[in-house]
Amino acid sequence: MPYKPVNFGVNWISRRQIGYQGPTHNGRLFGRQAYPKLLDNHSNLYDCDELGGVFGLEYSSCGKYLLAACERKAIIFFDPLTSRYVKTIHDAHTDSVNGIKFLDHSTFATCSDDCSIGIWDVRNTSSKLFDLKGHEKWVKNVEYIAAGKQLISSAFDGFIMKWDLGAMQGDSIDPTKVFSVNGLMRCTLSEDSNKMVISTTSGYMIVVHNLDVHTLAQDLDGFFVSTLGLFFV
Repeated sequence: MPYKPVNFGVNWISRRQIGYQGPTHNGRLFGRQAYPKLLDNHSNLYDCDELGGVFGLEYSSCGKYLLAACERKAIIFFDPLTSRYVKTIHDAHTDSVNGIKFLDHSTFATCSDDCSIGIWDVRNTSSKLFDLKGHEKWVKNVEYIAAGKQLISSAFDGFIMKWDLGAMQGDSIDPTKVFSVNGLMRCTLSEDSNKMVISTTSGYMIVVHNLDVHTLAQDLDGFFVSTLGLFFV
């Protein structure tokens, strides 16, 4: 039987808010099996009134954990195989947690509106392993280049920074500013870390091919974003 898309519409959204579930159970096998399971697990969902919105999600490489970055300073752990809540790290930062990135099967990084980046170990979350400072405004996301053990961060101060975790000494590290652009929102890397995509508040995206973070500043020297578009000078 061919699949017919369901026209949910505004009326259905309004009905859903008061508990009406009819269109979800549209006769398909997935709806009949999966949706009741989610309802059964409703008691294990996090308290959105306490922790606010979810700003980011990240799976561990081993698939054991699903982590949620929360508006009100917290990180929540779920078991993605059972859909069960595991634990919450309250006050993981002093402001909103915006993003999470696993570095390996147990270590992960978080970034926050408190302008810092935290490095954690899932085996002991009582405190951060490292608290990295260098940005002057909200840090919106973190990426990781495993080959060089380099953490890449972007923030509302307009800077993309590189943190060489392999050269870390003691409990701190000095970042390197690899690129700056007006209106920087976020950056992300391709799976092979060969491309970087940068988004800006003016609605444009910058795509960097053959990425080399060591020479990125020189490669993009003279490049800037204006409200009218992208220009080279």
